[in-house]
Amino acid sequence: MSAGAGELVITKTSAAGGGVETITGLTNIGANDYNTPVGDILSVSIGTGITNVYGDSFKDATALTSVTFEGTSDVESFGYQTFRNTNLSTITIPASMQTIGNSSLRSISSLTSVVFESG
Repeated sequence: MSAGAGELVITKTSAAGGGVETITGLTNIGANDYNTPVGDILSVSIGTGITNVYGDSFKDATALTSVTFEGTSDVESFGYQTFRNTNLSTITIPASMQTIGNSSLRSISSLTSVVFESG
């Protein structure tokens, strides 16, 4: 499911009953912005208008396999340990990115590809 402007869309694992949680009106994302337990997050879609994904936002989301930045992303930074210990195999870093915090992509044994968009 795609996120609109200022939205974070989380798809939950089947073990968590499946379904989707949509949070609106965001300009930044932090771990306290959503209700889904971190271990039940299967995928996230980050809408335009969101500029920062704060540290630990998705740390230890061990079921997380997909992160999508919608449209022409506005995300400028990942904080410390943003996606640490997830199950991502690939991630595309938006052209808008300016800062990637320490350990943001650490302890992801499944990670085989990091692509940086040009721009």
